[in-house]
Amino acid sequence: MAGQKHFVHRQVEGVFVLELSDARLFDADVLTEFEGELMEFLEDRGSAAIAIDFTAVQQCSTAVINSLLRAKKRLIQNGGRLALCGMRDTVREAYRILNLDGAVFDICVDCDESVRVLLSKQVCADVHRNTPITAARNGNTTRSMNRV
Repeated sequence: MAGQKHFVHRQVEGVFVLELSDARLFDADVLTEFEGELMEFLEDRGSAAIAIDFTAVQQCSTAVINSLLRAKKRLIQNGGRLALCGMRDTVREAYRILNLDGAVFDICVDCDESVRVLLSKQVCADVHRNTPITAARNGNTTRSMNRV
């Protein structure tokens, strides 16, 4: 497999952490390349637990969501799991508005939390808002909580 241009990866306790390297994920060509690299990475990993780290991302098009949904679908079909982490508030807000934060994606504060969540399948605590977040995992029921 060729090296990735839009992320670097490392393994932490059996979880693949993909650190996105683009500060801006807007350009259609970049998004197409990113999705291709991501799908190729997943194909080579089978049923892996994957955490995608958005720490370097300052701005992000909602078109990235399509790539992440495809990635999650592929992972679930192969018995894998996906969590997102390190999102700036401005990026995460789009996921909240679209009701994807907790309902579709586990979005954690940082990579350490993502690794713990992926390994334990426990509730992902949103430290910034003190709101527990859960996601449907392997057929489990999703629960949502009112924000205070």
